[in-house]
Amino acid sequence: MSHRRRSKKDLIRSVAVNIPESGENEPRTIKLLDDLTVLQGKKVLVVEDDVRTGATLQKLLEHLQPHSPAGLGLYIGQPEKFQKITNIPQDFKSIYLAEDSTTGTKEFSEYLESKGLRIFKTKKSK
Repeated sequence: MSHRRRSKKDLIRSVAVNIPESGENEPRTIKLLDDLTVLQGKKVLVVEDDVRTGATLQKLLEHLQPHSPAGLGLYIGQPEKFQKITNIPQDFKSIYLAEDSTTGTKEFSEYLESKGLRIFKTKKSK
């Protein structure tokens, strides 16, 4: 069996973005905690707890799209019965939903691996 050595290009890197809740009729704000330019040409998986209005995802898209990611996926940590799936923007081509309330007790990476997705942890460069 041959093993291909993984390059830095193959590894998944995480970037952090915070979009705090807003009051009714208040604009959504976004706090970029990392440089999003590293997402150019990469497949991006967004992790969200739930989708109700889709406002959080729309705000995030405003900041992701200028960096031309190769594809957008969405992991939602709550089961479908708690979601407004119709409010998920069409930009997200792959959607992964927690199957039930017990999924949240699994490690996130374990759940993704059960769906055929691999996560590699990388150290942040200094």
